[in-house]
Amino acid sequence: MVKSFGWKFGLVLVICLSRIGLSAQNQPQVSLPALQICEGDQVRIPVYVQHFREVLGFQFAIRWPKGLQFDSIQNAHTDVRRYLSTSTEDSILNVIWLDESLKILNLKDSSILFVLQLKRTSSVDIFGRLAFANEVSSPSVALSVAGEVQEDSIQTNDGSIAYTNYPVYQKTADSSICKGNTLRIGIQPLSPQNLAFRWSTQNTSAQIDVRQPGVFQVRITNAHCVREDSIRIRAAPEVSFHLAKRQLFCPNEPLRLEVKDTLQQSYRWSTGQEGSKTIVPDFGSYWLQASNPAGCTQMDTIQVEPKASAIELLKIKSSRCGKANGGLVFSTPIGATDLQLQIQNQLPVKGSVLEKLAAGFLQIRAQYQGCDSIFQVLIPDSTTLQGLIESSITPSTCGKSNGAISLNVKESTQLQYRINDRDFGSEQQFKGLAAGAYRVEVKNNDGCTLRNQVELKNIGTLAIKGAEVTPAHCQENNGQIKLRISGAIGAISYSLDSNFSAVLNQLVGLNAGQYKLYVRDSVCQRDTLINLSRDTSLNFSIKNIRISPERCNGKDGKIIVETSGNTSGLFYNIGGSIFSTPTIEGLSKGERLLVVQDSNGCRINRMVTIPHETQSILDLTYSSISNTCNQPEASLDIKVNRGGIPPFLYALQDSTKFQPNPNFVELRPGMYSVWVKDQSRCPLQRLEVNIARKDCKVFIPNAFSPNQDQKNDLFQILAPEGLVKTVHNFQIFDHWGNLVYRSTPNISFTELKGWNGEVMGKSAAQGEYLYVVELEYFDGFEKLPRIFRGTLLLVR
Repeated sequence: MVKSFGWKFGLVLVICLSRIGLSAQNQPQVSLPALQICEGDQVRIPVYVQHFREVLGFQFAIRWPKGLQFDSIQNAHTDVRRYLSTSTEDSILNVIWLDESLKILNLKDSSILFVLQLKRTSSVDIFGRLAFANEVSSPSVALSVAGEVQEDSIQTNDGSIAYTNYPVYQKTADSSICKGNTLRIGIQPLSPQNLAFRWSTQNTSAQIDVRQPGVFQVRITNAHCVREDSIRIRAAPEVSFHLAKRQLFCPNEPLRLEVKDTLQQSYRWSTGQEGSKTIVPDFGSYWLQASNPAGCTQMDTIQVEPKASAIELLKIKSSRCGKANGGLVFSTPIGATDLQLQIQNQLPVKGSVLEKLAAGFLQIRAQYQGCDSIFQVLIPDSTTLQGLIESSITPSTCGKSNGAISLNVKESTQLQYRINDRDFGSEQQFKGLAAGAYRVEVKNNDGCTLRNQVELKNIGTLAIKGAEVTPAHCQENNGQIKLRISGAIGAISYSLDSNFSAVLNQLVGLNAGQYKLYVRDSVCQRDTLINLSRDTSLNFSIKNIRISPERCNGKDGKIIVETSGNTSGLFYNIGGSIFSTPTIEGLSKGERLLVVQDSNGCRINRMVTIPHETQSILDLTYSSISNTCNQPEASLDIKVNRGGIPPFLYALQDSTKFQPNPNFVELRPGMYSVWVKDQSRCPLQRLEVNIARKDCKVFIPNAFSPNQDQKNDLFQILAPEGLVKTVHNFQIFDHWGNLVYRSTPNISFTELKGWNGEVMGKSAAQGEYLYVVELEYFDGFEKLPRIFRGTLLLVR
C-alpha cells in the first residue's frame, strides 16, 4: 500500500534522503493509550510517537470498535499539520505524510502526533481495543539509502477503550422536615455497581440523617465516571396550639376539656379520644398530642383538679311512727364556712345537718364554693319497715311440738316481741311449737309495731308398715327380719337399743327370740316388737362314706361322701378343713370328725377313720459328673436300691413334672431336689443332690499390649459364664498413685469392657500399673475371694 498510494514525491525523496540511515535499535514507534470513557463523553484518542528522528515520511492506519465513527483530527503536531492526509472507511483511519519541501521530521519521544476525535453512534456499551488496521500490512517510514527508496517497519503498540456507564441510581425526593425531627435521605443504586459517595456534609455513606432544612449536594462516583446531584429539604410548618396547665371543676361537673383550633390540626388525647374537645373520666393529669398536615407533632399536658371538695351524705335518720323527726347529716370540708343545704322550694340552711324531716323522697341542694351538688334522698318511716323482721325457724319433727321461731329486727332501740295473741316480752325466741301458721309482732318504745306471718313446718314422717320374717334354722343364728318403711329421709339405721349404741348394718344372722327393733332416719326414730321363730327340719341325709387309705405316709387318703335329699349347697368339714365337694383328698391316717352342713346351717356329724398302707421306697442313691465351672455340662443319675413297686417315675426340681428316665443331663453344678414315685405313687420327698463345681475361679492377666493389633488390646477380668454377677469397683493406678482408669461403679459383669490403655484420650506410658477389683458372685460362689489387688505390665 505504501508503494501504490503515497509515493508521488518519490524522486524528490530519493534525492534528498541519501544521507539518512535508520538504526534497527531505534525504529520509529506509534502507540495508542488505554482509555476509560464515560457515558456521553467525547472520545479523544492521542497518538504518541517514539524514535521519530530524521523521518522523511510515514504511513499507517488506526481501527476502532463499532458504534464509534470518525469526527475529526485535533491537535496535530505543528510540523505535520498541513501535510496530514486522512481518509476513513469502515472504522479505519489511514494516515499518510510526506514532506514536500524535503523537510526532515524530528520529534521528541512521547510527543503527540495528533488526536483522533470520535463520536458515539450506538446505544450499545462499547468495550474494545483500538488496533492498527489489517490493511496496513507494513506500516513504514520512507527512507533513502544508497540512492534507492527503502521501507523500514514502524513498531506499533495497540490501545484500548473501556466504555463505562455513568452511575444509575434513585435519590430521595425533595421533602420537608419538622422542627426537632430527624429525616433520612440518600441514594439507592439501581444496578449492581460499586459506587462511592461524598456529600456536602462530608459524609461518605449512601444514606445520611439531616436535622435542619437545606440543599444537600452529593458527588456519586462509579470507577472514573462522576455525577453530581442534590436533595432539597424545606422547613415544615410548626404545630401551634395552647393548652392550659391547670383547669378547675366542681366535683359533680362534667370534666370537659377543649383547645382552640385555627390551623386545622388533628388532636389525640391520652384517653384515646380524638378531636379538639373531650370529657375526661376523673381528676388527674392528661396529655394532648397535636399533628398538622405536614406530619409534625407536639404534645402538652393539663392538670384537671377539683374546684371544691365533694359533699357527701353521711347519715340518714328515719322518722318514726309518721312524725317529722327524721334527719340528714352531710360531710363538712375542713375549714368550710359557707356550706348551705336547701330542700326544694324552701330557704337554704347553713351547716351540714338537716333536722325535723318527715318520711318521703326529698331533693337536697348542697352549695359550696360556687359548686352545687344535688341529692335524691328517701327518709324512711319506722312504721313502714315491713319485711325487715328476720325470722329464724326451726321446724318441728316427726309431728312433735319441738319447733321454734327466733325473731330479730334491725333497730337500735329496745324492742318487745310476741307470737299470736301472747303478751309482749323481751324474749326473742319461742320454743315448743307444733307445725302451723303463726303471727309474730315486734314493738318499739314509740309504740310502732311490725307484723309478719310465719309458717312453721313439720319435717319427718318415718313409719314402720310391717315386717317380713325368715326363721332361724337348725340352731344357727341365720334368721332375718326385713322391715317395710315409709316416709324415710336420708339413710336408715337399725339398732337393738334406743340409744343406738350398737348400730346394725343389716337385720340378718339373728337367733330365734323376741326383738324390740329401733329404726331411725336423719330426722325421726321409731320402734317395733318382732318375734323370730326357729325351723329345725332336716332336708338331706348321708347314704354312704367311701374311704381310701393313706399310703407311704404321703397324706393321700381320700373319702367320698354320698348324700340324698336336697343336696344343693352342701359343704363338708373334716378335721377343721372345709370342702365344697363330697370328694375329699389329701388326708392322713387317723380318726376324723366329718360334718355335712346345708345352706340353712343344718348339719350331720359322722366319725370316720383313715387307714394306712405301707409300700415305701426305702433306699435311693444318685451319681453325678461335672468337669467344668458352672457350665450346663453335668449329668445326674438316680437309682432306687430297695423298696417301692416299679416302674418308677423321676422328677427334678419340679415335683409336678415326672419322667420315666432316671438320667438328667445338661445341668449346671449346684443343689437339686429329686422326687421318685413308684407304681403306688409313694414319693421320696426332697432328696437333696449336690453336683460339685470344678475349676471355678477368676483370672486377671498381668500384662496387655494396646497396640491396635486386635490381640490383647484390653486389660479385662476373665471368669466363667454365670460366676461373676456384679463388678462393684475396678480401678487402675500408675506407680505414682494417680487414678488412670475407673469403670462404672456397680456395673454388670456382662457389660464391663475393660481398659484400652488410654488416659484422657491419649495413650498411657509403658510400664507397671496397679489394679484393685471388687466382685459380687452369683449364689453358691460366696467362698471365692471378693477383692483382688495386683500389678500389670503395659507393653506397646
